[in-house]
Amino acid sequence: IRAAKNTSCNAINFKADDQKYKKFIRAETKFEDIKVNEFKPPQEEFDVACMVVRVDNKDERNSTQDIFVTDEKMNFMCIRFIPHIIEYAYDNILKEGKVFYICNLKWRNTCHAKDSTIPMAHALSDTTTFVINPKKSDKQARLNAFGESIGDFMEFYRCCREELDEKIASNRVTLNLVFEDHPHLTRFHSNRQHWKN
Repeated sequence: IRAAKNTSCNAINFKADDQKYKKFIRAETKFEDIKVNEFKPPQEEFDVACMVVRVDNKDERNSTQDIFVTDEKMNFMCIRFIPHIIEYAYDNILKEGKVFYICNLKWRNTCHAKDSTIPMAHALSDTTTFVINPKKSDKQARLNAFGESIGDFMEFYRCCREELDEKIASNRVTLNLVFEDHPHLTRFHSNRQHWKN
């Protein structure tokens, strides 16, 4: 689509819950909806709330750098930077254990290997943003809810990192993105109840 001098635009009045326009409204994507062979976000972009679990070293050979993030249910996703995080000026804030609202991640179905089951998104230097304190109230409320749901940040991070490292080391990643009976998560929630008492 191209716009020229004679192109005109008109505002459309609609309600946020109007089904006709709902697909055009950007909303947070749940991790359990991100399945490697099925996920098709509008314009191939999406937003997530997550915690950074692992920041890998630069891959100088391929000029890339990966980070791994999780939601509250220990569902993992890889985010790839090309070339490296420092080029995006995020190297000082993208730290393990921190929670972010990430906007405008790019989804590319062609970048997934056939045996890859941890979803991978791409960060784009000109559009992708990583925000700790969002200005919009709904995004800030989402991060607040994220923090409340996991309780002890460092214990949750430790459990996630342990599980992720095991998955990467053994190459046993699964498409079942919701770990309802996950041993680490079960232990974490058990600990959480103990901390509250």
